[in-house]
Amino acid sequence: MKTPFGSFLVLCFGLAFGCAEKVKLDRDDQRFIAVYADVLTLQGSYATTPDSLKARFNKLDSLSAIFAAHRYSPREFSERFELYRTNPKRWQEVQLRTVQILEERRNLVIQEKQDSLYRQQLQKQMMQ
Repeated sequence: MKTPFGSFLVLCFGLAFGCAEKVKLDRDDQRFIAVYADVLTLQGSYATTPDSLKARFNKLDSLSAIFAAHRYSPREFSERFELYRTNPKRWQEVQLRTVQILEERRNLVIQEKQDSLYRQQLQKQMMQ
């Protein structure tokens, strides 16, 4: 099930960039995308965290953990981000790929929830 915002985002990217000449993303782009997707996920998680829990949530430590997990430094991230400012077509491709990854993750979570509900229903039926 897609959210209206997610569908709108994909539609906008598709319309804005669908006709543009595609740029082939290289290994450095793919590394950046992986980190960027995790950073965006972290930001989204923080934004939806209740205020009562935000005191326990250390955003800087979480960002450091993301960079460490990817063996990517904040400096590399910033430099790459600046590089994309000078190359809009490459940045568009990076954004499109990042949105794809985030949607894939969202779909996995949705599927896991549905599977869990299905298993619970089966267990209830078996116990009757």
